[in-house]
Amino acid sequence: MKRVKDRYIPGGHHRELFSILFKMNLIENARMFASNLHNGQFRADGKTPYIKHLKAVVNLLKEIGITDENIICAAWLHDVMEDCNIPKSKIKSKFNSEIARIVFNLTRNVDREAYKKRIKNADYAVKIIKLADVIHNVSELNKGATKKMIERKLKDCDSFYLPLAKSVSLTFYRKLKKNVEKINKSYAKLV
Repeated sequence: MKRVKDRYIPGGHHRELFSILFKMNLIENARMFASNLHNGQFRADGKTPYIKHLKAVVNLLKEIGITDENIICAAWLHDVMEDCNIPKSKIKSKFNSEIARIVFNLTRNVDREAYKKRIKNADYAVKIIKLADVIHNVSELNKGATKKMIERKLKDCDSFYLPLAKSVSLTFYRKLKKNVEKINKSYAKLV
């Protein structure tokens, strides 16, 4: 009887399977929720569907071994409060309070300096998602960004995001530095 009980109730060797399925469902729900909310939105080039940015951010996190479901979900959702006017309470009720907290901290709802201070004082989850976001954004600056946007982003990278990346993830530091150098070279040719 115990054997049958173990087969159908989470526990024993099945606990890991249930954990994996729960993570997949939570992450897939976040991906679908973000896809629906960002449907019809495009990147600065006016052609690239916005969801591709979110997927790129998630993939950057996975490349450095991030598997935490709250971090991956928050990466999918990191722009829904800012770009889609979704309240924190909706994210909390649909996902959980930790994901809602991370997304809230990633939402730019204050001036740039206050936002950078929030990121600097945030925990690892917020910092690592923000860095993945910045890495991808910088990698695409040549696609529809104005001269002013490029200058501001490069200045922010030099003064804030590169030092932050150096303290959080050397892999992300190297990626961001490479992207900044590439944009600097391209931008120098335009000026």
